Amino acid sequence: MTDTATPRRLTLLQHHDVMIDFETGGIPVSKAMLLQNGSMAPPVFLSIGAVVFNPYDSKPNPDLMREFMFYRNVEPNSCLELGGKYDPATLRWWKQQDPEAVASLKENRQPVKKVLEDFFLWISNFRAPIHVQWANDPSFDLVLLKHWCILANVTYTFKYGNEGSCRTIKRLAWPDSPVPNFHEGVAHNAGEDCIGQGLTVQAAHYLLNLRRR
Repeated sequence: MTDTATPRRLTLLQHHDVMIDFETGGIPVSKAMLLQNGSMAPPVFLSIGAVVFNPYDSKPNPDLMREFMFYRNVEPNSCLELGGKYDPATLRWWKQQDPEAVASLKENRQPVKKVLEDFFLWISNFRAPIHVQWANDPSFDLVLLKHWCILANVTYTFKYGNEGSCRTIKRLAWPDSPVPNFHEGVAHNAGEDCIGQGLTVQAAHYLLNLRRR
């Protein structure tokens, strides 16, 4: 995995979208996250993964996606200091997941502010603009990204009208049949999840006969 990409390799993409995924210690709307003033605390941010990819590529290449991947683990205490909170039900859920995925969240943790600053610096290194910011569900991942940017005082540089939903495009591409599983790596690793979701978006574009304008 790498956080940088050379201009020569970037030409392989031709069109730039980004897939974003988070792993967290809670969900945004639950009783466990409710504060005394009636507002919701943001869940503790555990990791962020992202891949820049071409959704119109009809020849999926997960190895190429790994060349254009960003991945960071977050120091949970840095989130707690800014008002983040754990959801006990989510922590119980994590105990039931793949030990490899759980162990990977504890490696090379960094403060949430630095992680977000590094992420947007990585995005700025791409010379061509990012057209669409994809997430499995933007109402979760991208809302959290915006929220944590506010709390950590980091500028959110994406355009708000350019959000794409994996769940929506899957319903359009496979309305009456199971969605193929394109995930090859460890489940609930934010970087590997992004690759699987990116491959799904590429397959959906092909099935829906979507072409670059």
